[in-house]
Amino acid sequence: VIATDGSAVYSTSAMQHLAQISTRVYLYISLATMMKRVTNVESRGLVKLPQHPLPRLYREREALCDAAADVKFDNNRSISAVRIERLQRQIVEFENA
Repeated sequence: VIATDGSAVYSTSAMQHLAQISTRVYLYISLATMMKRVTNVESRGLVKLPQHPLPRLYREREALCDAAADVKFDNNRSISAVRIERLQRQIVEFENA
C-alpha cells in the first residue's frame, strides 16, 4: 500500500508509474467530510498557496485523484470489516477485468 494523495497526484509521471506497479485506489471523501477531518491545516504540511482556501485545494485534487484512480471507494463513513471486504472485491474485479 502506498498512501498518497497530497501533492503526488500533481505528477503525471508518478501516477503513471503507480499504474504500472499497482492498483490505484482512491479513498473518496466529500468536501464536508474533509472539512471535519482536517483540523490542523497550518501544521499539516499541505502543499498549497496560503491564499487558496481548503475547499479550492479539495476541488483541484478531487478531479486529479478521480482521473488517476483505478478503483474509487467512498470513505466518508468509518471503515468496518464489511466495507473492507467490499473494497477488496472492487480491487479484485478491477484486476481481473
